[in-house]
Amino acid sequence: MKASANLIWYTACALLTIVSAGCQTVHVTTTREVNRSVETTWEVFADADNLGSWMHAGWDRGVMDWADVDESAIGVPRMVRFVDEGEQMELTQTILSVKPHEEFRYTFDHEWADTDFHFYFEPNGPNKSTIRWEFVASPKGWHGVWMNLARGAIKARFNSHLNKLQELVENQPQRYP
Repeated sequence: MKASANLIWYTACALLTIVSAGCQTVHVTTTREVNRSVETTWEVFADADNLGSWMHAGWDRGVMDWADVDESAIGVPRMVRFVDEGEQMELTQTILSVKPHEEFRYTFDHEWADTDFHFYFEPNGPNKSTIRWEFVASPKGWHGVWMNLARGAIKARFNSHLNKLQELVENQPQRYP
């Protein structure tokens, strides 16, 4: 009887631990050094025609067409569509900040989490730059359990995206001294 009560107690504690972990905000940061100027890196990043080459194929151009974003678009929610691993997605995107050659920040409102995507660009010596991608998710309900458990897979996926972006940028001619 005592063993059964202990098993119930330990199971309850484990479930509470998992649920409380699921309520935590998920932070993932990854960086990439690029052998091109910050201006060239930004141009490739900000060109919506390049997006399918490094992030997801099937993006609706409006999702990442921020090169010409003006102040009136900042903070205004809009619906965007794209295909992610074969699944058609439709989400609400709000652009938080666009500073050419410095940063692009936006948020998606998912049914399972509110997610912020922050891209920062920094010069790193002559004809070199650093891209830093910060992902912050506030999971909703049980979705936080898998997001916290999958943190490593999320980071690996973002690293893969940045590797593709780095290759795309470095295959561009150097346009700035």
